[in-house]
Amino acid sequence: MRKLILLLTILPISFFAQNSTTPTYTISGKIIDATTKAPLEYATVIFKSIDSTKNIAGEITNQRGNFSIEVKNGTYNLAIDFVSYISKIVAITVNNKSINIGNIELENDTESLDEILINGKVEAFKITQNKQVYNVSKDFSANGVSATQILNNIPSVSEGADGELTIRGQGNVTVLIDGKISSLSKADALKSLPAGSIDKIEVISNPGASYRASATGIINIILKKGKNHGLNSSITGSGGYKDIYGGLFNMNYKSKSINIFSTLSYAHSAKNNLIAIKNEYYNNNITTGFLDENSEVNSPSNDYMAIVGAEFYLSHKSTLTATAKYDNINRKQLTNTNSKFYDASNNFISENIGLNDTGFKDEIFEYTLDFKKHFNKEGQEISTYITYSNDNEHFLYDFSNSNPSFKDETYTEENTLENLEFSFKYKHPFSETSGMEIGYLGTFGKTPFIQTKAQIDEKITYTDYIHGVFLEYEKSWNSFYLGVGLRAEFTALNTNFNNLNTEQKNTFNDLFPAIYAEYNLNDSNSLSLSYSRTIQRPGYNELRPFEIKISETTSYIGNINLQPVDINSSNFSYNYYGNKLTLISSLYWNNYENIIQPISFETNENSVIGIPKIVTTFINVGAIDMYGLSLTANLDVTKWLDFSGSANVYEIIDTGIYKYTNDANEIIEKDFSNSDLSGNFNLLSKVKIPKVFDFQFNIINSLALTSAFSNRIGNTYATASINKDLFNNNASLSLAVDDIFNSKVRNKTWYETNYTSNRIKSQQFQTVVLSFTYRFNQDKQSKSINFDKKQKTPQI
Repeated sequence: MRKLILLLTILPISFFAQNSTTPTYTISGKIIDATTKAPLEYATVIFKSIDSTKNIAGEITNQRGNFSIEVKNGTYNLAIDFVSYISKIVAITVNNKSINIGNIELENDTESLDEILINGKVEAFKITQNKQVYNVSKDFSANGVSATQILNNIPSVSEGADGELTIRGQGNVTVLIDGKISSLSKADALKSLPAGSIDKIEVISNPGASYRASATGIINIILKKGKNHGLNSSITGSGGYKDIYGGLFNMNYKSKSINIFSTLSYAHSAKNNLIAIKNEYYNNNITTGFLDENSEVNSPSNDYMAIVGAEFYLSHKSTLTATAKYDNINRKQLTNTNSKFYDASNNFISENIGLNDTGFKDEIFEYTLDFKKHFNKEGQEISTYITYSNDNEHFLYDFSNSNPSFKDETYTEENTLENLEFSFKYKHPFSETSGMEIGYLGTFGKTPFIQTKAQIDEKITYTDYIHGVFLEYEKSWNSFYLGVGLRAEFTALNTNFNNLNTEQKNTFNDLFPAIYAEYNLNDSNSLSLSYSRTIQRPGYNELRPFEIKISETTSYIGNINLQPVDINSSNFSYNYYGNKLTLISSLYWNNYENIIQPISFETNENSVIGIPKIVTTFINVGAIDMYGLSLTANLDVTKWLDFSGSANVYEIIDTGIYKYTNDANEIIEKDFSNSDLSGNFNLLSKVKIPKVFDFQFNIINSLALTSAFSNRIGNTYATASINKDLFNNNASLSLAVDDIFNSKVRNKTWYETNYTSNRIKSQQFQTVVLSFTYRFNQDKQSKSINFDKKQKTPQI
């Protein structure tokens, strides 16, 4: 919850005024909502000359709605602006003394503005040393694409080698929906969540103690609820190359006492991927055979989503929000695999034409109740929520083969993830410069895994109960800010092997400290230092206890006995906020103990043809140290051109030895010791030509990475989109292309004791989507705001 420091255009006249020797006096006050009396964070406060032709000084209100600006003697117009509120001008005379003008109330504007222009530019991206805020409505590709695709446009966020989300190259990212863990947070649901239903996305690289201990990095997706009074809606229709189509409908009705909001969406797609696998097998370092396998994967999907909710304004200071979410995911994966087998001399032995018809149905129900209350004392508030989700997954696997050496089989897997979560937080300010926050989070999850094969059920029930409490304290001085926090979590994990009538119980109780300090050198430069201890709990796919067959030669199985990973993270940043350039540079170190590593081994299932089957699972072994340098920047070149991007270079040092006995009763020792340098880069360019079109182009690059047993080839790909506003800005037409040059290829080679395996995965076609959006009572209007000074006191 560290304060988002906005720094925009610094006017030259204001710069010289602040550096003058003429005495200045402090004018302070607070901006609040006239109806709810709640403080308005990020409101702009500008001192103008009495004729309002010249801006003198200004800043943005902090989390408590406060501002404090130094000006010389004189008479001024004080202009206050905030999105969706009616602007206000107050006459102020400064005469040899500082003034606190108290509360200034802003009325909600029923003809509220949809966006703010800063010096004629849309503010789409805000960055600080710890948080990035990405305004999705300002992304030209937002219509017709999914949340997963839009995340790639955010600097420092990227997809890992296996499609997982990473922040600064680090996985184990916690995805929140409206600040909460949700069934919509998982990868399958994110692919069905339309970007057009998202208001903004927050990326937090170093969460504090107020977040769950498993949150080493956070992506918080904030959904649209509607800001304008009255009835407002928008409708989007999309169609694309190779069987892509869908629609999205957003609507809200807002009055002084209630805001009713809803989102409905449907998306159909049919992605095609190509997978090529080449294996060489050994025995005592002597080649025994080869495998050449090529697969074409067709993945048609039909996704439905509905969100409906209401915000009840119980009083000027209390809000109750009820939300219901429904998601229905229906996907198939039709895989045609041609496997050719060769002997040690590379002579053809036999082949197999395999068909894998996998069906996946997922039905999600989620209900949330939020309550927030502000007190009379500035900054004092209570917030609480309770959420329940039921996520029923059904998998159908049907394998058929042309080669009689392999058997045909059909089996199902059904997993029902139930989760109940309760949160309570209380903020208490001691003064304008200090305060504390305490809270509790309880998570109660249950997942029965059921696999049915040959009419026999195998059932394993996994439960996890987590109780977390935290305390945070913050204090700011003139140029220095300090925030410290401590979190305690008490975890009980229970695995019931129902068929064996056995039960396995584990408990983990631990403390997780966090500290953050920032020193402002001046209005444009600051230094910050942070440390936190977190934990990585095994993920759902890492725990799935049943073998998942990929082909007759490759399969995967989770490990229900995985243990959590302990993580220590530290970060030192230099931050620059200039007229046109914002730059966050960070040196960081992360230490992972008892790391979860993938491991592959051979079985004798295919002994008839002399080619072993390779099974991959996960184990806890050793440690990883990660040292890195990251740069995140936003450059406003002109009113019509800007760039945002990130560069991240890191060294990974692995240690650890794992021993196991293979099917041949041999003791295999695997030494994970290794070090390598890698990184990732991206550059998003935006061109905005008023009344003509908007264009953006994103280049994403990941460098090669070598570990003890694998090598990943580097990759570069690009996306682009173009947008045109129509009908008085009531409508938009956009075209988005993912992977323009069809270069999004994942190429990785594994080196094991008795085999090497190269796997190349690529898209068969680019994704091209044309979308049309029409807005009812949501016409895009804009206004220009200028101010010259950043808020000096950050908040954690």
